[in-house]
Amino acid sequence: MSTEITTYRSAMTALELYVEQVHQVVAKATMKEGKVIPELADQHQRILHGYAWIISTSTALNVLLRWAESLQESGSFRPVEQLSVQIAFGEYLAQIAGGLAMGQNEVVRPADFGLTTEANNLSSHGAVAELVPMSAAIAVLVQYFCELPHIGHSCYPNIGQRYFILTTFTR
Repeated sequence: MSTEITTYRSAMTALELYVEQVHQVVAKATMKEGKVIPELADQHQRILHGYAWIISTSTALNVLLRWAESLQESGSFRPVEQLSVQIAFGEYLAQIAGGLAMGQNEVVRPADFGLTTEANNLSSHGAVAELVPMSAAIAVLVQYFCELPHIGHSCYPNIGQRYFILTTFTR
């Protein structure tokens, strides 16, 4: 198993703990005797909606990890895929710990659940702390390569070429 996969697994373990903490807050706010109380669900709709986004994002990262593992097992985990996974993990972990968009003008933050300390613990977890700045650096590099004059003015028509250039420099 590669160092990257180990890092992603460790980050997922930390994220799963945070998701469980969010679940506990939402359950306490909306349930009585193991059942959702509609009036409480209406009253706490924002955190229910936020929890849905957090769980969906966590699930997406888990699926992405399984995909990365299968690529690695088959010997197909090339630099392009590795960078894509790094960016996704770093970006989504940062959003979950800092503020996750639920729409164009609605963001759920750890404070909405009363979990600021727990989100800080997630952010400072070794694997998460490693992945978040790495994804930001990669995104800056991608933007830089998109703006090079010899590549062209628009990044999107030749994104495959830019990935090739980026991965050539990161080997």
